[in-house]
Amino acid sequence: MATENQKNALVAARSAKNQPHTQVAELRDLLTTLEMRIAKLKEISPEDALEILPLLDQTRERLAALQAAGAVASSEDSQFESLLLQLEKKRPVFLNRVGGPAVLRQVRTQRQPDKSAWWWFIDQSLAEERQAKIKRLAIIGTVVVALLIVLVVVYNQFLAPSPEFQAGIGFQQTAESQLIAGEYEEALASVNQAVQYLPDYGELYVLQGVIYDVLDQPDLAEQSYRLAREMLGDEESFYITRAKYFLLAGRAELGMADAQMAISLNPDSAVSLMYIAQAYEMQGDISKAIDYYELAGAAAEASNDPTIQVMARMQMATLLQQFNLTPPEPEQE
Repeated sequence: MATENQKNALVAARSAKNQPHTQVAELRDLLTTLEMRIAKLKEISPEDALEILPLLDQTRERLAALQAAGAVASSEDSQFESLLLQLEKKRPVFLNRVGGPAVLRQVRTQRQPDKSAWWWFIDQSLAEERQAKIKRLAIIGTVVVALLIVLVVVYNQFLAPSPEFQAGIGFQQTAESQLIAGEYEEALASVNQAVQYLPDYGELYVLQGVIYDVLDQPDLAEQSYRLAREMLGDEESFYITRAKYFLLAGRAELGMADAQMAISLNPDSAVSLMYIAQAYEMQGDISKAIDYYELAGAAAEASNDPTIQVMARMQMATLLQQFNLTPPEPEQE
């Protein structure tokens, strides 16, 4: 007959044998909970949204414990990385859902998380990216302002704008500034006000659609784009306008794709070449940016567009000086 000590040892052995299985089951439960909450981030309560952070901590700890014990959890590890990527893309939505930076700072002060747990510092990373974006997009904002000034001056001289037009343009400019600053909810409110004053102005619906895109609301974005296409009347204008706003939002790849679509429709489009140059500059490909600024300046000169010509060549000169580069060789006749 087994002694009491032998019985206890047998129970302990069975418990140890079953522990990895139990830990994996608990890990999968955590991952399932996280998956549902991140997928439904716009619908869950602020409390449930905040709880995502400690749940991520627990999940990482469980994965580390299993790896230390020699247990294989490769699929769970991949799922965890996928969830982190999803949350990273939804950082603005998450921060808005929990109640803003102040709420997250307060909870972080109480928890004192490790710096490696980046999800506790979403407010800081967004603020840093916002500042970097504002610096990167200074030239784009300058172009937008310069073009808008030209349009407003012409409009004032020949058509005498109505108070409604002036109010609508004012809200549009505010929305553009908020888009650059990463204040997406505020930008959406501003562009919606602009639409109330200028309901037939197609560019506003492009801006509205881009804001919906960065807020991860693709269905509403497509509705806005459909209205914009109807009002703008041609695809080149639509792609040029959307490229501009994607660049203002810091979405270089999307801005470049739209500018390239516009180029496919009109290879001589100076503004499209300008936007491609800006996209390359935002991505850090300075050599290609300079090449396209040169092309944009030449196309603007050929089409008698002094605004784009001056801005393209000024930015090209700035990059050449900043990076101590030589100007592109002129093409042989």
